Amino acid sequence: THELSQPLGAIRRNAEAADLLLQSPDPDLRELGDTIADVKRDGARAAGVVARLRELLRRRAFQPEDLDVRALVADVTALVRPEAERRGVLVQSRVAAGLPAVRGDAVLLQQVLLNLVMNALEAVAGAPERQVTIVVATGAAATVDFAVLDTGPGIDAATAARMFEPFFTTRPGGMGMGLAICRTLVEAHGGRIWSDPDV
Repeated sequence: THELSQPLGAIRRNAEAADLLLQSPDPDLRELGDTIADVKRDGARAAGVVARLRELLRRRAFQPEDLDVRALVADVTALVRPEAERRGVLVQSRVAAGLPAVRGDAVLLQQVLLNLVMNALEAVAGAPERQVTIVVATGAAATVDFAVLDTGPGIDAATAARMFEPFFTTRPGGMGMGLAICRTLVEAHGGRIWSDPDV
């Protein structure tokens, strides 16, 4: 976070400086050019951090094991319960019976689910009914589908299409990295992750 916060903060400050320069009746084009060069340099630095992180996650020696899906969901629910109670959000789960065997790295999959649930807690902050539900069911071709549903206002299709991109965020102060990392971890397990605004 610190490594990313530095270049992202510099990009923001330089963008604000460029904006001020452009509002001048006679902007200094050389200074504006220098400011834009700084933005490009810091952008490349931030992209390098992300690239290294993705490579690290890909190279991490997975520790696959046969997973108890109910236990995985119960662990995540227990982890988020104090925060959910603080926010006045009901967190519940529905895990189907007779699920096919799931093999994966429990720690990494728990991190994915934890990130999705924490995002859902934020999504329902202003909702009249604050509820987050983890649903696990059999998917197509003997797969297991995990879903995190919330009673928040939802997102538009344009946001849904970009939400797993690095640095894309709609949250003030957000870094736009959590869902990008989730995608990397899910794909490393041979899965896919998506958002369905209509559910």
